[in-house]
Amino acid sequence: MSSSTEVEQKDDHFEEFFQRLQPKKPIEGGLLANYQGVWFDADLLQATLTFQKNFKANESDIILATMPKSGTTWLKALTISIVNRNNHSVDESPLLFSNPHYLVPFLEMYL
Repeated sequence: MSSSTEVEQKDDHFEEFFQRLQPKKPIEGGLLANYQGVWFDADLLQATLTFQKNFKANESDIILATMPKSGTTWLKALTISIVNRNNHSVDESPLLFSNPHYLVPFLEMYL
């Protein structure tokens, strides 16, 4: 288990790294930095890098990849329906009680 000092050192290390990317302040507010051709805010970049470093896929994993605003919610709901079609009746679908984003979380956002 990490001590609070180790966590603070990791946070300081990331903050230095983020500042070296020369973040810009967009009109909407908040700092964004370009990393490998993609603009990230600090929290999302840190989560993405942590995910990339630590993720180990299982044979049974299904990974959905979509562009923003291209039907991600619909694709998640469709995948849930297909994967669970033999586990739940239509009246007991998990989609009746939960949001697709809760059932299929974003990997880089909920570490």
